[in-house]
Amino acid sequence: MMEIIYFRDPEGNFGDDLNADLWPALLPQHVLDSDRVRLLGIGSILNATSLARAGQSRLPTFVLGSGTSYGRPPHDLDGLTVNAVRGPFTARALGHPEAAVTDGAILMAATPGFLPATRAASGIVYVPHHKSLWRGHWKRVAETAGMTFIDPRWPVGKVLQVMAGAKLVIAEAMHGAIFADTLRIPWIPIVGSPRIDAFKWRDWTLSIEQAYNPIMIPSSTWVEAQEVRQLQQTEQMRIEAFKLGDHATQAELVAYLTSRHPESAGVHKAPLTASMRRIVLAGSRLAANVTHVGHAAEALSKASNGPQYLSRDAVFDSRLSRMMDGVQVLTKMA
Repeated sequence: MMEIIYFRDPEGNFGDDLNADLWPALLPQHVLDSDRVRLLGIGSILNATSLARAGQSRLPTFVLGSGTSYGRPPHDLDGLTVNAVRGPFTARALGHPEAAVTDGAILMAATPGFLPATRAASGIVYVPHHKSLWRGHWKRVAETAGMTFIDPRWPVGKVLQVMAGAKLVIAEAMHGAIFADTLRIPWIPIVGSPRIDAFKWRDWTLSIEQAYNPIMIPSSTWVEAQEVRQLQQTEQMRIEAFKLGDHATQAELVAYLTSRHPESAGVHKAPLTASMRRIVLAGSRLAANVTHVGHAAEALSKASNGPQYLSRDAVFDSRLSRMMDGVQVLTKMA
């Protein structure tokens, strides 16, 4: 059976979990059964540490729609077939500018029966980043703003079903915007925390010829507000990501990623410990949170009137066609 390499969040995250649903639905059975190749799937997993954790293998590893961001990009690409990556930042950081396509999630549009057939096009949905749920009251914020809340820990099918009924998607989670674009629903990016990774957002938005100009939203809880104040260094690195030119060189991109993650930790920080959860729970009971929720809801409502984004049909079709070319190459390799 072909190994599909992707990040598995113990609490669930629909952008990563898409790998478990999409590839079995899209790829021919002989590819899924193959022991001749491995697939590096959707997610920010193109870094030295993640690949090391995936283990050495005599098999070629086929890269299709993956991105870099966490940790230093791999300098040794031996054994990797870099066919298509998330965007031009990832492609140039790897030294393969020709591989810039888009995020692999676009392949949902080429998978029969994967996307909901019924589209209601009414109402607004909000999709926070999964880490924002650790300390925030974003469901309450969305409901106060009159929006439908999508929990990023939901199964992929439920996320798609709820989103398909919307006329607009407001997304802090990048894959919230990617799912919306794939469903051909306009989207608006927002940021409620310095944890949001502008580098990977820009990587993807550049791939579909759109800008990334997120609207800032205030914290939804007292605990969240304290964390934002403490994340000065993270906020500075977010700002530095915006300073990178659209045509930044390989050296500039690698230098940025290395300086942001000098430990090359490869990846996603662990969820809150039990003691941390108790602190967050205590903070979540503060009366001050009513004010935080109100301010955040007001800002979220105002953001819904901001500039909307959606890739042009010609660009979308071109990127999807290029990704399907990659699927055909993988099919032949297997």
